[in-house]
Amino acid sequence: MATLIHDQKAIKIRTDNFGSYTGEKFLSQLQPDLSIFTESELLTLALVKDKFKDFSAKEMRDFSHREKGYRETSSGNLISFEYSNYLQI
Repeated sequence: MATLIHDQKAIKIRTDNFGSYTGEKFLSQLQPDLSIFTESELLTLALVKDKFKDFSAKEMRDFSHREKGYRETSSGNLISFEYSNYLQI
């Protein structure tokens, strides 16, 4: 992400209003190379996109904070990949 932000041609940052909140929306200026993903990975990305399409940032945060990996990992530490077996989706 940092590379995209520093490359002015790759990403556009727009300020938008979201109800009573103001936030930044990051818009890609480049087409992604989807060939790097397997069919299974693309299906997973589509599932996640569909699950969270109507979530606000707060709703996404609250959802992720209910995950076992988040609850059982000390603040500031990386969450172990092992917790992926317990994801809600």
